[in-house]
Amino acid sequence: GDIPKSDSSHSLDINNSRILWKAEPRPEYSSQYYNFNWFTFGLNELPEDENERQELLKRLPPTDSRLRPDIRKLEEGDLGNR
Repeated sequence: GDIPKSDSSHSLDINNSRILWKAEPRPEYSSQYYNFNWFTFGLNELPEDENERQELLKRLPPTDSRLRPDIRKLEEGDLGNR
């Protein structure tokens, strides 16, 4: 769901201020996944770009959860092959 907006009683009006960051709406299905946002969903993913992926793989330890096939199977809902 959407991130709730603050009401005016909690907002500060500061002269010459500007918005530096705005939260993106959460995925519609986030309530089924602990209300994760897009950033959180991507934490256990490797980059799609092959060059970025290879650079990252050079620095990751072999125990990194992104490289564990049992964790990947669990994420995919394959409980029998984890």
